[in-house]
Amino acid sequence: MIFGIILTVWIVFKSVPIGVYKFDPYPFILMNLNLSCIAALQATVKPPIH
Repeated sequence: MIFGIILTVWIVFKSVPIGVYKFDPYPFILMNLNLSCIAALQATVKPPIH
């Protein structure tokens, strides 16, 4: 849940025009890079089979 909240805050914060400078504009390239890295790490971890 915390991860979902962080993503939502990131998207809202970057979508609302606050100030002039935006370090990660609409296509959210930095966020996509982070999500890709997390997905790659999670893909290697498999839950134990019971």
